[in-house]
Amino acid sequence: MPKSTPLTKVLGVKEFGAKVILHGSNYDEAYAYAVTFGKESNYTFVHPFTDDEVMSGQGTVALEMFEEVNDLDAIVVPVGGGGLISGMSVATKALRPGCKIIGISSQGAPAMKKSYDARTAIDTISVRTIADGIAVRDTSSITLEYILKYVDSFETVCEDEIAAAILFLLEKQKVLVEGAGAVGVAALLHGKIDLPKGSKVGVVLSGGNIDVTMLSLIIEKGLMKSARKMKLLVILVDRPGALQDFTGILTNIGANIVQIGYDRTSIDLEFGDAHVQVSLETKGVEHQDMIRKKLREGGFSFREEH
Repeated sequence: MPKSTPLTKVLGVKEFGAKVILHGSNYDEAYAYAVTFGKESNYTFVHPFTDDEVMSGQGTVALEMFEEVNDLDAIVVPVGGGGLISGMSVATKALRPGCKIIGISSQGAPAMKKSYDARTAIDTISVRTIADGIAVRDTSSITLEYILKYVDSFETVCEDEIAAAILFLLEKQKVLVEGAGAVGVAALLHGKIDLPKGSKVGVVLSGGNIDVTMLSLIIEKGLMKSARKMKLLVILVDRPGALQDFTGILTNIGANIVQIGYDRTSIDLEFGDAHVQVSLETKGVEHQDMIRKKLREGGFSFREEH
């Protein structure tokens, strides 16, 4: 596995009795080492997605979905190397040809999306995404062939959208899903998929391996993306009562301060000014617009931080 693999995933595999070797910064570097290690150790190498039997096994996910809902109009599938969507798309088109297969990848790992658009295999230089389960740098020509034949559309989502989807699933569905498994929900939540109103849509949630330390950051990003938290850097005149005037506006419009810092010594400040960094709990887009409006009406200069 790559060195960046979440600890919970490493420990989970070890619990099954496996020996785990961490190597490289991404899937592709780990894969290259695994192939070499297998040859040197005389082990049989089983590819995680460029393997007909593995893809067939992954295709049974579609069979189980149709057992639950036999008239799905679309299935949304996370895409890294492409094995899961290859197997599922073959099974789906055999059972229900009219059902659309929609692939979703992270913008931080865009190789398969670029290859789908260009209709030829394109590799990328690097990958960087919280969706480590689909963080594949290079495109497999084998899975790409299936994807080009059977997948109806392919979209990407950004890191903030993935974080918002993880938070949504935690709060609304009481399900912990890792970044790779949440990309389909992220695409639906943020309007990336164009389907007729009333469509029956199945979404694959593939995995729940997140380190607790990473989860806290993801929740923070999710709160920011869903307009339930905002961070402001406000310039105040450094005089008695200025901070009270500022916080009074926030009180009147129901913005809860969760963190605040006051700086009057920064070299970036004009003489007689002070910086206030504040994190607020907010109630959505309209509430945040009201906060901006009231602060401007109160004569406060500020910028938003992300």
